[in-house]
Amino acid sequence: MGIVQNQIVRRITPREAARLLGFPDSFKIHPNDNAAYKQLGNAVSVPVIKAIVMDYFKHNQKHFF
Repeated sequence: MGIVQNQIVRRITPREAARLLGFPDSFKIHPNDNAAYKQLGNAVSVPVIKAIVMDYFKHNQKHFF
């Protein structure tokens, strides 16, 4: 995946990838870029998972009480 900057396509950095997935800047990324891309490629988007869980609880309250 790339982004255009100054009319040049460049690869997103591991930090940018982490931000797109919803990880905070304090999240520690592997120092090797290839390993970091693999680490992030196996991750899930935190805000999406949170939204799914919250929606599930909202619409299934009768099963928990």
